[in-house]
Amino acid sequence: MPTFPFPPFPAYIPTKSLKLSDVPNESEPWPIIGRFALTFDRSEDDPYQLNRRDLPALSADSGLVRLRAHLFLQQRAWNHMSRVPDADVMLAIRRVVALIRAILSEQSGDASETEA
Repeated sequence: MPTFPFPPFPAYIPTKSLKLSDVPNESEPWPIIGRFALTFDRSEDDPYQLNRRDLPALSADSGLVRLRAHLFLQQRAWNHMSRVPDADVMLAIRRVVALIRAILSEQSGDASETEA
């Protein structure tokens, strides 16, 4: 029986517990970003009610939960097609990862200022 370097599906990370260190850099390859996408808990938002074509329109105002739901949806869709995302979609995915990182970075900065 083959052994895998990690389980096929990662553990869920609730958005309220998400840390910057949990999020890959936006320059990481698709398998790393896709694996992070699977950490989203679908009970927070139903990604299957979202439109995949809305990805380029997302912004920081969309919120962490919605951004993560869209990443999850992209991962499942591209996995279903047994392909990696097209170049234009990958750019949008990388932008969403960067938005998630920026929001978490800002939140951790706000927490540091509150503690000081």
